[in-house]
Amino acid sequence: MRVLVFIRSLTGKFPLLLAACTGLWLVVGLLEAASIVSIVPVVDKLVGAQFGSASPISRRIAECLESAGLPSSLGGLLALFLAFSFLKSVVQIAARYAILVMKYAVERELYLGTFGDFFRARWHFFASGKEGTLLNTFMRESAVVGKAFGAIALLFSAFLQLALCLAVPFYLSWKITVLSSAAAALFGAPFLLTGRWGYRLGQQSTA
Repeated sequence: MRVLVFIRSLTGKFPLLLAACTGLWLVVGLLEAASIVSIVPVVDKLVGAQFGSASPISRRIAECLESAGLPSSLGGLLALFLAFSFLKSVVQIAARYAILVMKYAVERELYLGTFGDFFRARWHFFASGKEGTLLNTFMRESAVVGKAFGAIALLFSAFLQLALCLAVPFYLSWKITVLSSAAAALFGAPFLLTGRWGYRLGQQSTA
């Protein structure tokens, strides 16, 4: 519940920044999925398959290239893959820059608000509070909140990227995709446990 309140309060203050970051990362996800799809006909060409017996994705991409007046040869397919990869890298740089802009905008807002609250506080607030708590608020907590807000945009876009990256394997073979996903979940379980352990250690360090 506290996380939802935090997200709602910050998105109300920085709606355009959050929308820009999320949108850029969504474009990154789309371009990444496109680059994955565009490598399929390249593999078909390299293994010697003709488009008559190739995968449906290869045939569809070949038809799109030919309708646009572009060659569906190995060179043309490699050029298409490299173009998608290049565009993805460019947009990814812009997305990371937008994340930094949003992170520092949030930190600036928090620092100014915290300083304003401190300057308006009475002496009793400082006399009854702990010095370490005040220092931790300035030196760590505000920066952590800024990073967390940047992570929200990454979280939103990660769901779409995951869906796009799973859509292609499901289209090719849903059985192999299910088995691979189950194996990935099995191998990823220990990392969840170590993450919780690291969280408890972080709480002890902050205390």
